[in-house]
Amino acid sequence: MRIVSGKYRGRRYSGTIPSEIRPTTDNLRETIFNILANNISFESLTIADICAGTGFMGFEALSRGASKCYYFEKSRKSIELIYKIAASFKIENFEVIKGDAVKKLQSFSINNPDMRFDLIFFDPPYGSNQFNNIINVINENYLLVGGGLMVVEESVSTQILLPENFEKVSEKTFGATRIIILKNRSANKMY
Repeated sequence: MRIVSGKYRGRRYSGTIPSEIRPTTDNLRETIFNILANNISFESLTIADICAGTGFMGFEALSRGASKCYYFEKSRKSIELIYKIAASFKIENFEVIKGDAVKKLQSFSINNPDMRFDLIFFDPPYGSNQFNNIINVINENYLLVGGGLMVVEESVSTQILLPENFEKVSEKTFGATRIIILKNRSANKMY
């Protein structure tokens, strides 16, 4: 696995990825970031990577100029892997928030009432049906800035129900994987 572009471009992680972690491939990650680059500048963005797995989506955003990434992850193996990769790349501008994503996003909102994310990555385990709960928590707690983007990597079979103020910017299917980029159309609650 490698960083595709930016400050850490070309850096590779050649360690073992635990079999229960499903990383986004380099090619798919590059496709996602090419779509994002047409919609936003990564410079100084605050990122959330929910169900982070390897953490590579956040690392890629940090490489391209994002200021900080918050990883929400409950798997001990994923958390250990994120720290290993960060150490090997010498990346420090991140924080790992351990535990159930719904509960941790709610408590994050309470403990950081003025904090909003500019970009959110969400890649839950396929078939977990977490999408609708997560997007509702994000929406109800104003965790994504108005105009902010959310990248969802889900199974093609997952039924997606969007809050009224979210719109699809892009949707692409790659085999059993569907990538959806959403935009928060809300004009208020920006920082």
